[in-house]
Amino acid sequence: MRAFAAHSSAHPEMLPQLLELLFQMLLFDENPNLWALSRPMLNLILLVPKHFVMIKEKLIAGQVRQHLSHTTPHNTDTKKHSVFSF
Repeated sequence: MRAFAAHSSAHPEMLPQLLELLFQMLLFDENPNLWALSRPMLNLILLVPKHFVMIKEKLIAGQVRQHLSHTTPHNTDTKKHSVFSF
């Protein structure tokens, strides 16, 4: 356990990167066994909650940008409507 604590303190980006990688695999890859990904994700979310919030906000912002890019840039009414229609 001490070796892991020493390694994780020497590389503080390790757990957030692992959490982000698991999120990407869960959301964007074809994976028949989602349970295998969700179990370690919960532990990582509890270990690095600030990074979970950052990843979540980054994913939401990317989805909003993608959604807005599909609207016509000349019609602002369409943009407003598409943002609030689900």
